Amino acid sequence: MPPQPNQVPPVAPVSPQSVESHQLPETLAIVALVLGIMGLIPLAGFAFAIAAIVVGFIGLSHIKKGTARGHGMALAGTIMGFIGMVLTGLLYATFALTFLSFFASAAHSIPQPQNYSNSMTQ
Repeated sequence: MPPQPNQVPPVAPVSPQSVESHQLPETLAIVALVLGIMGLIPLAGFAFAIAAIVVGFIGLSHIKKGTARGHGMALAGTIMGFIGMVLTGLLYATFALTFLSFFASAAHSIPQPQNYSNSMTQ
């Protein structure tokens, strides 16, 4: 007997083994990629860069085990995390050296007090 227009065809039962064999979506890879991009933001990017590296390595380990996909995105997020960490570190170092050199030059430009004791005895 053909199915009626309003009837839904029966669905085959799903075994637990078939669910386990499917790969997880590339969620970790996408998160690593987004965090890697955010890690390139100056000043605020250091925490995002570290998070991108951690999530990227976790995603790559899941991909290596075969339980996830998205190798390219996880690798790109990890690499951008390293780049963001280095660039933010260089930016912090540049700021620190700029402030130190400013204060050092300001300290040298302060006029020294005169020795008035010698001028009074003459």
